[in-house]
Amino acid sequence: MTIQGKQYTKLFGESRTRGSNHWRQRHRMAVKPPVFIIGSPRSGTTFLRNVLNRHPSLAMCGETRFFADVYKRRWLFGNLANPKNRRRLVEQYLSASRARRLGVDVGGLKEKLLREATSYPAMLTGIMEYHAESQGKKRFGEKTPQHAFCAETLCQWYPGAAIIHMVRDPRDVVASLERMTWAPNSVVSNASMWLLFDRAARRLQNYASYLLVRYETLVTQPEQEFESARTLERNMILPCWRQPSQSPALTPGPVVPLDR
Repeated sequence: MTIQGKQYTKLFGESRTRGSNHWRQRHRMAVKPPVFIIGSPRSGTTFLRNVLNRHPSLAMCGETRFFADVYKRRWLFGNLANPKNRRRLVEQYLSASRARRLGVDVGGLKEKLLREATSYPAMLTGIMEYHAESQGKKRFGEKTPQHAFCAETLCQWYPGAAIIHMVRDPRDVVASLERMTWAPNSVVSNASMWLLFDRAARRLQNYASYLLVRYETLVTQPEQEFESARTLERNMILPCWRQPSQSPALTPGPVVPLDR
């Protein structure tokens, strides 16, 4: 059964083709668009998230798995403009152990979502926004590798969002996955996983704010990796990298304000 147009909007409170206007309507130009990190698991996405989190104006939320845990199951919850639907979804989502690993006060996040998550895009915004508010920062973003498969939707919801595609040598990714209890115990399966994630993320390579980052170069030669990058990404990432750190992999240096 195919649901189209007005019927889809009535069920879920958003347009299937254009997404929600909540970002443009709510924030206008007061807050810059979010930053999303995607890529294969074990490719350095957590490492890059930790680097970006060092910036005084940017807060990168951990893995929300929003599309797998929430959006793909929207048929079960319906239009979130309905307070009963919204409460049922928020309570179920926040009861999972993953929500507690976001590093925020779950009670406070619940209050915010019950008040503001009147659509699915607004719910994801609320999670990221609350995480940023808890850190005293204005701009926010999120890192979920699996969102590589839904990145086009993210671009519809958040026009101008920065999409950072983290790529690591597939041989190293497969070797790392072999040590993970949750990953398949198969070289072929893990190599196929890397390929699927990479292909999914590269669908956005013509998107204006897409940036491919290579893990090996980022670790050893960050300036070289971003030398030809657009101003937005270079100004956003390199200042974080140059902040004083206990890690020998990071180069100390002055902090440059995030001016975008």
